[in-house]
This record gives sequence, C-alpha cells and structure tokens, in this order.
Amino acid sequence: MAKARGYHSLQLIWAERATVVTPDDSRSYTQMGDALYLLGRLQEAEVAFRRACEFGGTVYGTAGIVRVYRQVYEYDAALDELNKLIDDGYTDSLILALKAAVLRDLGRHDDALEIYAELDCCFAPPLSATLTVSAPALAFSHKSTVTFSS
Repeated sequence: MAKARGYHSLQLIWAERATVVTPDDSRSYTQMGDALYLLGRLQEAEVAFRRACEFGGTVYGTAGIVRVYRQVYEYDAALDELNKLIDDGYTDSLILALKAAVLRDLGRHDDALEIYAELDCCFAPPLSATLTVSAPALAFSHKSTVTFSS
C-alpha cells in the first residue's frame, strides 16, 4: 500500500523490517530494492535485488538489477544479466519485454521488434495489446523489416 501511494520511505522501512522477520524471503528484498530504486539509491537497490535472487526471486530480482543498469546507462551489463537468465530457461513475458527494451536502448531496433513480435504471438492481452500499439510505431520510426498483423 505504501508503494502504491508513493510513500517509498515508508515502503523501505517496512521492507527492512520484513527482512529482519523473514531474512530468507525474496519478496522482502525485492520490495526493499524497489523502494531504494524509487528513492534514487541505486547501488543499495542493486544489492537488495541481488539478495532477492539469492533467495529464489530470480526473475524479479534480475528485473530490478536491469532497471538499475538502465538507469545508469549500463545497457550491455543489463543485457548480460537478461541473457544469463534466459540461458537458464527463464523466458516469461517480463524478462522478454525487458530484453526488448534494452535492445531498443542499444539502438538494436530490429532485434527488439523480433522480441515484441514473439511477445505479441505468445502472450494474451493486456501485454499483447500494449506491444501491438508500441512496436509498430517503433517499426515505422526506424523503417524496420519486421511486420505485425492486426
């Protein structure tokens, strides 16, 4: 509730307490990482997200790490984190969408559009609807060879 209302300092206090009560709960570390990220404390956020990964929150922890890397323009490091996760078999929509965003950040628009096309085919709305609106605009603006059907 604190996060939804924008009370990130309060979210951080609660997450820190949660890590004391249940020190091996990945969700507590993910919440802590989110709060730290939103408060602009990026190095601490990365540490919290890595702790989340250690306790089984691999997808959300890695997603947080990638958000931190993107914030500081470390796109190659973000892509490396995502590729490791994908190589380990994690290919859910969050990870693939993040990879497409990082590829877009790197200027690799055709590669990003291929992933958007895969997401559009494999995942139901609202993700599919969101991607079908944004991906064709990206294709048009960069004269990509990837096409989308309606």
